[in-house]
Amino acid sequence: MTEPRPPLWRLSPAQRLLEGGALLNSLAFFAAMPFAPLYLSEHTSLGKPSVGAVVGAVALIAAFGGLLGGMIVDRLGAVPLMRAGLVCHVAVYGLLAAVRGPAAIVVLFLLLGGARLMVEPGAKKLCPMRRTSLPGTSSS
Repeated sequence: MTEPRPPLWRLSPAQRLLEGGALLNSLAFFAAMPFAPLYLSEHTSLGKPSVGAVVGAVALIAAFGGLLGGMIVDRLGAVPLMRAGLVCHVAVYGLLAAVRGPAAIVVLFLLLGGARLMVEPGAKKLCPMRRTSLPGTSSS
């Protein structure tokens, strides 16, 4: 049987920084995605169905790619993959502010889903989802 993973407050400072980055990443992602259709329709010539397809594809990549992300985390490790994913997120959001070409904007939005694949599985691997017993408590 494997050792239970440590709770968040017992992670190393680097792991806590990564988990905090993952939290900020999720907040930024879900704060930006409601405005993605407005941004795409204003800055590209895509019609409403195409805008919906792009925004939906971002969510589908993140949802169905979780299995692939988990396999990659198992092979490369959670910390390096989370670092790469967070750097990718920063780069994508920065490029979204700078680029004006419709094709580049669509590709960058799709890369957001791909970057999420690198961050979310690593965050789940670092933080335990089940309650572990602490000294002086009993686990049920």
